[in-house]
Amino acid sequence: MSISDNMPRMLMGDELIEAVRVVPDYDAAIRTKSQAERLLALNDVCSLYLPSVMGTEIYAKLYLALVRSLKKKESRLLTVQRNINASAIRTRTESYGGILGGIDCLTIIGESGIGKSRSIERAVSLLEGESVIELTEPFAKIIPVLNIQCPYDASCKAMLLSICKKVDEALGTNYYEMQIRSRAATNMLIVSVAQMMINHCGLLIIDEIQNLVKHKAGVQLIAMLTQLLNESGVAVVMVGIPEVVPFFESIDYLARRTVGLNYERCAYDRFFYDFCNELWKYQYVSNESEISDAIIHYLYEHSAGKLSNVIFLFYTAQEIGILNGRECIDISSLEEAYQRMRMLHSHIQPDVRVRATTNIRKRKTSKQVLTQTKNIYDPGEAWTINDFSFSEAAKEAKSRNLDVLVILTEHISITELEV
Repeated sequence: MSISDNMPRMLMGDELIEAVRVVPDYDAAIRTKSQAERLLALNDVCSLYLPSVMGTEIYAKLYLALVRSLKKKESRLLTVQRNINASAIRTRTESYGGILGGIDCLTIIGESGIGKSRSIERAVSLLEGESVIELTEPFAKIIPVLNIQCPYDASCKAMLLSICKKVDEALGTNYYEMQIRSRAATNMLIVSVAQMMINHCGLLIIDEIQNLVKHKAGVQLIAMLTQLLNESGVAVVMVGIPEVVPFFESIDYLARRTVGLNYERCAYDRFFYDFCNELWKYQYVSNESEISDAIIHYLYEHSAGKLSNVIFLFYTAQEIGILNGRECIDISSLEEAYQRMRMLHSHIQPDVRVRATTNIRKRKTSKQVLTQTKNIYDPGEAWTINDFSFSEAAKEAKSRNLDVLVILTEHISITELEV
């Protein structure tokens, strides 16, 4: 039986989305519980995960890379490389026989907070993560995915020892202690770790790869990873933020080995709209409120399209509402939550600076608000929000001899622009 035959079946389409999504249990009766109970239950909001296109692409990329890596373990070239490495370890000489390299080094690049780490985590869980594949003929124990973090100082030796420690945790071996006792130089440590990865590792994921651009040792670390790839045949996936792109583009061989996936913040589209509607179901304040297009617009503008920021705003707004006794979630509570993100304000910079208000001082400003509202994503009728009609508001204002904007504030959230 082939090693790759021990992998779980590859999922696609709706089956993949259903398998990877995380939807916490929720009972509306929680809104009648005590403050303490509701605050504790509110933590469930943070575990919500709905896969986007990014999530499904990452799963497919990791699955295919793992298949290639496992199939390479059954090749004649791997047997040759294993013998070369074993000879180098016995004679304590550096190996120059790396013959297993190829296209198995790739990157997953994206801004912090867009959900790439969570997507990788969910994809790895479907690949059985650090569970062990045991073969009898020939006997072998293989870890499908090893996930480590790039050392803060870009140290080659620290990364190699980190790999040993991860293998020990999964298999109960003592590679880490053996390498510490041997006090081997880095070039010999590479050979030993490569041999260990041939025997026990399918896919290596290195997170926080941006650490290598902050140190002069970054180039040496990439060179070490290239040698490790050549001498082990294991696929290497590097995960980081966009600041690593100029570093990888600067040298031809780096650019070739780091072609992969590149993601930006979430667009204001159907996925974001569905995500907000799903998130809004998890209300723990006493007074339930309906989501509106204005609220979705606010969440997008004040999260910079990053889903982690959206969850923070929703979570914190409810926390504030429970603690101060307002017991509702609206633009005002979301604005309070936004003010707690002050450190991120320079990175978010919403196109429309808004504040909840019922005191509209300038008719010109209010018209601009309504125009801005109409231009946002709206899956329903263009000029109705939650079945509320603007024409009915005008009639009601006329019958009550009031400004129409006063009536509108009773039904929808009105925001004020600085002019």
